Amino acid sequence: MSNTQKIVKTSELFINHDKLKDYHSLIIKSIKELEDEYQNNLCSEMFGVILSKITYLGFQYFNEVEEYMFQCNYPKIEVHRKEYLDYSTKVIDYNIDYQKIKNPVVIIDFLKKWWTNHKTIMGTDCEKYVNSLFLN
Repeated sequence: MSNTQKIVKTSELFINHDKLKDYHSLIIKSIKELEDEYQNNLCSEMFGVILSKITYLGFQYFNEVEEYMFQCNYPKIEVHRKEYLDYSTKVIDYNIDYQKIKNPVVIIDFLKKWWTNHKTIMGTDCEKYVNSLFLN
């Protein structure tokens, strides 16, 4: 599909979009849980469990996003793949070493900043592109 070609909104696109919103909401909720756990128990075992959950949800989310972008022929998919790879590498490192990090707040701050940036910048760019393809 060329960049100027319009596409019709389909229920499949909306279903994938709803899944993305659901994953994003679960990730944000889990980051809040991580923050609460840290404030109550510092770097407990549960902190690691929640961090692992965020990592897992991120992988699921990225798979859905990539499929959504592929369906829409999003031209910046490779930029997103690199950003996801960089994010995933960092979060996996945090999973391995979270108890060794002197100030685990850096983990929470990184997650908050990354997901906020993702939603407001990366997500908005993709949505603008997808909306430009839809027939009115």
